[in-house]
Amino acid sequence: MLDIKPVPVVGYKRDKCQSDFTASADYRWCTSRKMNYFGYKLVLISALAGIPLVYSLVPASTDERLAAESVLGCVHGCRIFADKGFIGGEWQSDICKTTGNQIFTPKRANQLQQQPKAIDKFIKQPA
Repeated sequence: MLDIKPVPVVGYKRDKCQSDFTASADYRWCTSRKMNYFGYKLVLISALAGIPLVYSLVPASTDERLAAESVLGCVHGCRIFADKGFIGGEWQSDICKTTGNQIFTPKRANQLQQQPKAIDKFIKQPA
């Protein structure tokens, strides 16, 4: 499983100039949590049992796909389940060519290429 989670380090309204994180953390809007935050993104690949395999902290303003590439290079030949933020046939095929990892995401209803409903159901089930 591949997922990205926001990691706020300082309250959004506090003065960031005096923070120890000023040089490396950054601002970002988290759509899923509907919040602005100053901090990092935790990029995590875990086994289906929930055991973390590879992780990385990147500045919050880093694009999700670039952030994911920082951990995808550490595993090879895996089937990785991710959310809709990682949809993109060209990006997925590039990852497959470079690392051998296959990325499966739930498809949008209006997408031409659909996958078996069992995969969508598996990805969407609660943890």
